[in-house]
Amino acid sequence: MVINEFSESERVSLLQFWSGTWCETPTYRCDDTTVDREEAWSITIKDCFDVQELPSAVTCIRTLNCPPYTSIEEMTGKFRTAFEMGLEGFGII
Repeated sequence: MVINEFSESERVSLLQFWSGTWCETPTYRCDDTTVDREEAWSITIKDCFDVQELPSAVTCIRTLNCPPYTSIEEMTGKFRTAFEMGLEGFGII
């Protein structure tokens, strides 16, 4: 699994990218729906995405959307790029 390729700080970045927060026990809110932290986190492989695209996250429902990357190395690199470029989201506070 790709998480085994990440350092501890990259694992924190993955959770921040996936959830939109760095808090250990975040509260999620999206469209007036509160998501209980006990609900599962999900990963969706989107065949319609081009493998050149970066992964994306729907933070309010804790879903990662990934293109069908062909290797762990490719997926790891795409996530690292996404962490560098996308941890701030839209910058809305």
